[in-house]
Amino acid sequence: MLPNSMTTVELMEGGYCIAGLNFSLASLLVEMGYSETLGVDRLIPLAACMLLVAGRIDPLCIAGEDIAVYRDSVGKFEFVQNSELKEAAAKLDSDIRKIIAG
Repeated sequence: MLPNSMTTVELMEGGYCIAGLNFSLASLLVEMGYSETLGVDRLIPLAACMLLVAGRIDPLCIAGEDIAVYRDSVGKFEFVQNSELKEAAAKLDSDIRKIIAG
């Protein structure tokens, strides 16, 4: 943890690490919606929407969107097409707003 206690760094398998703001409100959607029982195709829109929301909350922290998906059937990471991400994010964002609006 850095001295300002606002950024965390966690070691991941294989020596990779991830760093980020641990107080970001954009993580709320993921915390609420994630489930280990959901397949990767159901999680892609959630991740895309999280990036959209994070960009609204703090545009300086989001410089575009890239999501890489690992599928056992392929045996490697593959990037999701950018157009697919934008469509998935916009649809989920719209659906959430419709539910809230009643």
